[in-house]
Amino acid sequence: MLRVPLIKSSMSRLGLSGSQLAQLCSVSKEAVSNWLSGESLPRPAKLAALARALQLSVDALIEPDASAPPEPIVAFRTRNGELPSPEEQQVGEEVGRHLRQLVPFLDLRLTSRRLLQPSLDPLFIHDAAMATRRALGLDDTEAATTHHLIQAHRAFGALLVPVYWGGDRVGHENALSIYLPDSQTSWVLLNVGSDPLERPYWLAHELAHSLTLHALQGADGEAFAELFATHLLGPPRGEVGEPEDFAQRPGSPAGGDPSIGRAGERLRPSMLDLVSIGAATFGSEAFLAMARWQRENGAPSPSFIAGALNIPLGDAIELSKVLWDLPDLPPTAMATRPSQALRPSLVQSQARRCLPKRVHESP
Repeated sequence: MLRVPLIKSSMSRLGLSGSQLAQLCSVSKEAVSNWLSGESLPRPAKLAALARALQLSVDALIEPDASAPPEPIVAFRTRNGELPSPEEQQVGEEVGRHLRQLVPFLDLRLTSRRLLQPSLDPLFIHDAAMATRRALGLDDTEAATTHHLIQAHRAFGALLVPVYWGGDRVGHENALSIYLPDSQTSWVLLNVGSDPLERPYWLAHELAHSLTLHALQGADGEAFAELFATHLLGPPRGEVGEPEDFAQRPGSPAGGDPSIGRAGERLRPSMLDLVSIGAATFGSEAFLAMARWQRENGAPSPSFIAGALNIPLGDAIELSKVLWDLPDLPPTAMATRPSQALRPSLVQSQARRCLPKRVHESP
């Protein structure tokens, strides 16, 4: 809930009336009145505008709710490589709040595999990436492909969700990683409209966030993920701690993967194609969970789908209809299980053999 006394005192300090505050936030006077009476809460973009108007931080405006679940932890970079703005961060967190509602509709198979006490020590990151390469069965001359990396995500237990944001999405235009502490679920939204040559890099990058459970955040989290991805993609190059920028260099050794189909050519896929990519290529039950959520609520819900995937309402209308028409298949019918080569037990045993104790997963 909003800290209404702080808002009112800030308005008084700045000499702002309700009408003037409404203008600064691009909302109606009635909306501001509802905020101050506690009848409604501003959406993330308007909350950020309210904070700017009152010269406060977004966190300062929110009264912590002890009974509320912990906030989603998100990670992504903007197109120019900068960390997200507070408004962009709020959008990512709002996606996480929507995804939280899907958790009861998942057939969760959680894994304890994670990196303990992750740090920015280049040797630590190198060893963690090499352990993952060994678990994937890659030798020193092989590059990790999109297929390898999808399997690594699935072995970890992350939920991969294909989305189409096109090639000009502002903010998290390549991928968005979200961790929900209350359910211990990791979600990775991957833009199938991004450059297919860069896709392995982003899958490796988001895998790093998942393996650390976002223990490193902000600039530290991004630095860890970039170096981890470089070592994981291989073949290994240069000295430890000297990454090569695969994300900025088309035609990298990681290469593209045609298995994602026409979406990899930056053509907009149909929403039915997107659901098929999620099931057949990503092995994800995220869309099935959305279908079950809609049925539980009695009708298609484009607004919920739009919020969960941060997609335009037109795409959400199409997708919600596709999901409404899905048969209620069990999760194993839509998503095949991780390959034998990537059983979590094998990944864990590989990690124990080649990593220091401080690196491998908890027992």
